[in-house]
This record gives sequence, C-alpha cells and structure tokens, in this order.
Amino acid sequence: MLDGRNKQKIAELMKNLKRITIEVKGRSMSPLISDGDKVEIEKTRIFPGDIILYQKNGDLILHRYY
Repeated sequence: MLDGRNKQKIAELMKNLKRITIEVKGRSMSPLISDGDKVEIEKTRIFPGDIILYQKNGDLILHRYY
C-alpha cells in the first residue's frame, strides 16, 4: 500500500501522463520489492508478468498482473 502523499502523486501521473517515483509501504511484493523501496510508475500498456498499480477500496496497491 502507499501513503496519502503517494496517492496525490498517482493522481498527478494520471492527469499529466508523466513518469513518477514513489516509495512503497508494505511487504506483499517481497523479496522483489521491499518496504521502503522506490519504484518508477508510468502509464503504459500492460502485459502478463508486469507489476501494476491499482486502486482498491481507496488504497493503492502494487501487484503482479497475470
């Protein structure tokens, strides 16, 4: 999950179609992505195996897309 500051950055991304870097909170993607890691997010076409960011119940979540 991502904190409130990152949610604002994601909204900016979707509006301006820019690449941004955010800090990850949580361990659900460990060991590939760990708590505190920074990841680059950009709006693009997705393919199976990609790691995507999506919103669920007001939270932003990174997850591998299959």
